[in-house]
Amino acid sequence: MVGNVWAWTEDCWNDNYRGAPADGSAWTSGDCGRRVVHGGSWLVIPAGLRSAHRNGDFTDSRGGYALGFRVARTLTATRVVDVSAPIPVICAARSGLWL
Repeated sequence: MVGNVWAWTEDCWNDNYRGAPADGSAWTSGDCGRRVVHGGSWLVIPAGLRSAHRNGDFTDSRGGYALGFRVARTLTATRVVDVSAPIPVICAARSGLWL
């Protein structure tokens, strides 16, 4: 999701990705007085509205209306779905739409 607010992350700021954790964990070394924000906000020009667009914001910054965070949680599969089974197609005859 991009364009709402800059997403504040746990990662410390580094100028590039050299030495970044490959397992998806937070990068807790570098300039930890700044944290990575990404995704752009409604205040950014359209070229900056992409998940790879990142910047470093100081930890005491409040960002006004353009800084936020995303709540996420890890889900584990509880059942396996057979994706090879045919999916029924239903026609909504009154509206003429295929569902």
